[in-house]
Amino acid sequence: MTAEPSKDVPSASSNLTKLQRLPGLLAIIVFLLDQATKQLVLHLWPTPGSIGPTVIPGFFTLVHFQNRGAAWGMFSQHTWLLGCLSAAAFLLLAYFFDRLTERRPVLCLCYGLLLGGIAGNMFDRFFRPGVIDFLFFYFRDFNHAWPAFNVADSAITCTIILILIDGLCRPNSPKPETEAPAEPPNA
Repeated sequence: MTAEPSKDVPSASSNLTKLQRLPGLLAIIVFLLDQATKQLVLHLWPTPGSIGPTVIPGFFTLVHFQNRGAAWGMFSQHTWLLGCLSAAAFLLLAYFFDRLTERRPVLCLCYGLLLGGIAGNMFDRFFRPGVIDFLFFYFRDFNHAWPAFNVADSAITCTIILILIDGLCRPNSPKPETEAPAEPPNA
C-alpha cells in the first residue's frame, strides 16, 4: 500500500513551477510600469527636450528626453540595430532561463527585472522615435548630471547590482575532491 502525498505540503515540482513563473510575472510588471510612466511623460510633456518639475532642487528633475542610442547616447544612428540586438538578447535569455538562473530565487528575480527592462526599451526602439528617458539626476546644475534614464534602465541596473551582491555574498560551492597523484616508484 502506497501513501498518498499530502495535499497541504507543496511538492518540489510545484515550487519550481512558481519559481519559474516569477521572472515572467516580474518582467510583465516592469514592462507595464515602464510603458505607463513613459505614456505619462508623453502626456505631460509631449515635446522631447522638455524640462518638467524639479522634484529635489539641485538634485532631481523630471524631463522628457528621447535617446535614439544606447547608454549615454552611443550608437544613436543605429536605433533599429539596437532594437534587433535587444530582441535577440531577450530571446536568448528566455531560451536559456534554466541554465542561467540555476533555479535560484535571487537569479530568477534578476531575470525578471532584466527581461522587463530589455522589453521596455526594445518597445521604444521599435515603436517610438527613441527610448524615452525622464528621470534626471544632477548636482547643483545641469552641467554636473547623470544621463536621464527610465524604469527599464533602473530594472537593468538593479539586475547588475543584485547579481554582483549575490556573487560576493554567495558561499563558494565545495570543489570536487581530486585523487592525489600516484607516488613515483622508487628506483
